[in-house]
Amino acid sequence: MNADGRTAYASRLAEGAENAGQAGDGGRLNESILRHRREIRGGYVTWQSDVSEVQQLNAKLLEIEEQLSEETELIRLQNKMQEQRAKVDEKNRIYDRIAEGVHAQSQRIAALTREAEENPELYDHHVRRICFYGTYVKRFANLTLLSETTKSISLGELELAMSESLRALCTCGIPVSIQGNLEGEAAGEELLKAYEQFQTMTEQAGDAIKGVTIRFRGRMCKAILEGWDSATNHARKDRITAEKEKGAEASRDQTRAGLWKKTLEDGNLYASLSFERGGEGA
Repeated sequence: MNADGRTAYASRLAEGAENAGQAGDGGRLNESILRHRREIRGGYVTWQSDVSEVQQLNAKLLEIEEQLSEETELIRLQNKMQEQRAKVDEKNRIYDRIAEGVHAQSQRIAALTREAEENPELYDHHVRRICFYGTYVKRFANLTLLSETTKSISLGELELAMSESLRALCTCGIPVSIQGNLEGEAAGEELLKAYEQFQTMTEQAGDAIKGVTIRFRGRMCKAILEGWDSATNHARKDRITAEKEKGAEASRDQTRAGLWKKTLEDGNLYASLSFERGGEGA
């Protein structure tokens, strides 16, 4: 195109070349054709670009991006659902463990409830026993949850659990004495086992036991169950006596990792428990 704006030469594909002089630095002929203009000696040169393929590619890329965005969102939702399902499964596992651990006490509570409904004269006595078993259910669940979430927990949690159980036992008319405090930490599983076995000892004695004394001191615990011999049947007496006769070495082998060491003297059951520093039961 010369300086007068007249086309000096145009290729066969040059669309709208006669209007190039009005296009300034360039322009767009349509959605897919771009026109360019540059000054040269004696006039101007113009040319045009077909960007339809680029536009198609961009459209395809946009479509792919939208698809990827949808897939990414889907993957995020799937991962979130899997995480939620894993949390639910974990909670169910813990709840099942608690339910299994307190199954016997739950059965006793149900039986006592039925008896109290059928025999009103037993109501007061059975309600107190239900509170005793219910306290264990609550504290067992609490220690289980702590042991599942924390590697080592305060020995004070065991002290609280045993003390509350003994206070519930006291409402059943059994004298109880609680002395001292526990200090330090231990593995949650050991505390749970210690509490479970202490509950078993008190349940074996039943209402006939004359009294319970518990002494907490640092990382040690000693319990005296008065009249335990007469309060339990002959089979249990023979079992405890046999354990005593096995000697101290056999006793140590059987009472590691949070198990109570038990001896029977003068009709009373003496039980002791200690935790080594570092979270291991002695």
